[in-house]
Amino acid sequence: MQPLTQYLLTGSIVASALGGLVLCLVIIRYGFPAPEDEAPDEAQRRIFLTRLGHAVAAFCFAVTALLTAAALGARGSGGAAADTDVGRLTTEIRALDERVAAVEQAVVRVSHSLDALLEHAERANAAPPAATPAR
Repeated sequence: MQPLTQYLLTGSIVASALGGLVLCLVIIRYGFPAPEDEAPDEAQRRIFLTRLGHAVAAFCFAVTALLTAAALGARGSGGAAADTDVGRLTTEIRALDERVAAVEQAVVRVSHSLDALLEHAERANAAPPAATPAR
């Protein structure tokens, strides 16, 4: 992974976490119903801070989307490197195919040699023992 992509994804995570934290703080502080006897100044401040918190969280999530899109774009722009990797892998696969074919041929030769050796051993065992001259 490219270093730029790592930084973009890290920034995306931080921005997302910051947006989530802001929303949690807004909900904890101002998300519950306001008391009925709340002063008008406090109600205006609560509404202002709630809207400000939502705007900050929306900005953080927009930055998250932007950084994630940039990271995906940076990762996808390495097309030439991917083509090189495919070419290199194709070459390696062909070389491995040739090696496997050579091993298969060696196995066939060894198999034929073993068959011939076993036939020779069976013929030697099946033949009656040669009579030895008496002395």
